[in-house]
Amino acid sequence: VCVLEKDAALGGTWAASRTYPGLRTNNTKHTYEFSDHPYPPETELFPRADQVRSYLESYADRFGIRDRIRFRQEVIAIGRSPRDRAKLAIECRAVDGQGPGYAGEFDHVVVCNGVFHRPKLPAVPGVERFRGRVLHSSEVTASSYGPNDRVIVVGGGKSAARMRGKSTSPRVRRPARAASMPSMSNEGSASA
Repeated sequence: VCVLEKDAALGGTWAASRTYPGLRTNNTKHTYEFSDHPYPPETELFPRADQVRSYLESYADRFGIRDRIRFRQEVIAIGRSPRDRAKLAIECRAVDGQGPGYAGEFDHVVVCNGVFHRPKLPAVPGVERFRGRVLHSSEVTASSYGPNDRVIVVGGGKSAARMRGKSTSPRVRRPARAASMPSMSNEGSASA
């Protein structure tokens, strides 16, 4: 088994460099775990990003996966091996040109590229006159803005609701629809 990972750390969305305050799963821990590796009992019902990250790291360590990960490798080609047509050849390049690119041949390939790994921002007339920063939710991290910054979150999906966080109150102008998200901690929830 060989895992090719574009980032410098495992975890994808849950990696420390990609999380923001208030990020947690949209699913309960019982539906967001491997059957052979349950979450620790103290994990919140809807795990926080740091809990998911710790969980994924503990899984990788427990099953010896971390040693099989080649970090900072971006897959640029998958095709039949010219030497053995029964095998698949993989070609990678090192992210940011740091180190050599990996190449190898495999019997099987599982592609796990993340459906939404490339941010897509809508075209907004006049956005070029906006003096602030415009970020996609996938680009927001804990250091993207400070406690005194004025932030507007555009959208009503799960990411927008989570980004709003506990320290802000929604202000909506000409809403199509607005809703508040319930608390996602274990407080007040029944235990199984």
